[in-house]
Amino acid sequence: MNNMPIILLIEDDEVEADLIKTVMTDPSFNERIRVINTGEEALKMLHREPPYTDQPLPGLILLDLHLPRIDGHQILRDIRNNPATQYIPVVVFTGESGSKELEEVYAEDANCVIQKPTNSGEFIRTVRTIANFWLRTVTLPPGDQYR
Repeated sequence: MNNMPIILLIEDDEVEADLIKTVMTDPSFNERIRVINTGEEALKMLHREPPYTDQPLPGLILLDLHLPRIDGHQILRDIRNNPATQYIPVVVFTGESGSKELEEVYAEDANCVIQKPTNSGEFIRTVRTIANFWLRTVTLPPGDQYR
């Protein structure tokens, strides 16, 4: 599926990142997922800095808020302030449930915020729902990210 976008998963918890990749059992999703574990690496990719200079931009970003050093808030603000990435949909997938932080994330122009379920069955259903909605239902913005 050459028009399937790259999915950038920015998640520092390797167990959760592996589970998300496993849940997206559809090969057309899984082969397009790029996992980055730090905010620094995420910004390098999104700015196409080495070693990502030839990488296509993602068509969808799944972003954890609580990352070491450069957190999800900083990444989200950078995405929205960069003309090359400002229209990429960002799904904030977080364990945070405080209303103040959720308001802040929406003020930073997240497309949606989904609280990570603690129950494994619900976690799996939620990830499948995210994939089906954003990759099968939504028309993503055009761009070079679909190479």
